[in-house]
Amino acid sequence: MEITSILLAAGDGKRAGSNPPKQFISLNGKPVSRYSVDVLKEFGDVILVIPRGYKKYCQKHFPECELVYGGKTRSDSVKLGLKKVHTDYVLVHDAARPFITRGQVSQLLEKLESGYLMAGTATEVVDGGAIDGEYTEKGRLLQTQSPEVFQTHLLREAHNLREKSYEGDIHLVKDLFPGVSYPIIQGVQFNSKITYEKDLFVAEMMKKYCEPIETVPDLKNKKILVLGGSGEIGKQIVKILHKRGAIVWAPTRKQFNLVSGDFMSLGNDWDGVVHCAGVVDTSLENIFSINLRSALLSLTCIKSGNVVWLGSVAGCYGRKGISLYSASKAALHSVVESMSEELADRGVYLNCVAPAKVDTKMARTINPKVKKNEMISPKFVAEMVCRYLETKEFGHIVPIRKGFDDCRNS
Repeated sequence: MEITSILLAAGDGKRAGSNPPKQFISLNGKPVSRYSVDVLKEFGDVILVIPRGYKKYCQKHFPECELVYGGKTRSDSVKLGLKKVHTDYVLVHDAARPFITRGQVSQLLEKLESGYLMAGTATEVVDGGAIDGEYTEKGRLLQTQSPEVFQTHLLREAHNLREKSYEGDIHLVKDLFPGVSYPIIQGVQFNSKITYEKDLFVAEMMKKYCEPIETVPDLKNKKILVLGGSGEIGKQIVKILHKRGAIVWAPTRKQFNLVSGDFMSLGNDWDGVVHCAGVVDTSLENIFSINLRSALLSLTCIKSGNVVWLGSVAGCYGRKGISLYSASKAALHSVVESMSEELADRGVYLNCVAPAKVDTKMARTINPKVKKNEMISPKFVAEMVCRYLETKEFGHIVPIRKGFDDCRNS
């Protein structure tokens, strides 16, 4: 299915009070609009509707997009974008919503392929609300979002007929053509539109951490190197890999020393590398040598494929009593954030699984009073690690906690 996306980035950013406008301000090192462009360009051409005065900026930062100046209102901007659409289907999205996913777009396209003329995105309002000053039950309310998709001729006709501006194009079509039915897919529960300054800080934190992917990789005959395979989590990783037909080498401490060993001797033709080694109760030098330095050196063991590091929620927010361990894991996470994109450019996809307390000897050393039913099983952590050994996703830091582990089927 050929589809063109109209990405609306012509707002002036007055409510956010930012300069440049919020859609171009930096979010974890990238313009807010870049997150949407990176998703939408995989499905077809992207028309970026921009404010006047930003053409050179957008030519530099979004060279793959066709640029169109926006109008006075959101609806005017959509109509101007539609003039450049030559496909039978069109997607409309607000650039200030950087949490759009490939899965959302794919679901919407499936609705069009099944015969619907349009489809939208919304989430449940979880705390109830009011309509015209009257309280109503939360089950009656949905918070509409973008993206929205349409047959192009329908949306074009609606804009030719409209007499006022609309905040959403499904609302426009529904007003003019009330007989058109449409499905709604699940959006992002987090208020995913950046409107005010505080939204940007929340979005930065949300963008740092990811929900785990749900695929079960085909690892038959894949060559996987596991560093730290003698630990409780490592043993479970090795067991799962063998079960799935992978060719695994997990050198023991005697076979390879992570502090003094020559990583070049491990070879560089592995399909996947797992680094799950970690220490907590040793010297500064040893903690950073094993938890961080050896993970960095493990990147020399692969030319293309997948690398998964074992982080920790202690790297997301430092924990009392284990400051050096927390610092080493925070540094590990930072490397994933900063290096994963450049590694992906050469075919190496780096991700990190960051569990909370795991039922291991190390966790019990840190907190001897912790109860077993408060800890995640090493097997569950291992399953999460293995999911990332056949994917082109990269830069994910995936926190996992007790209480949610039973809800995620491997």
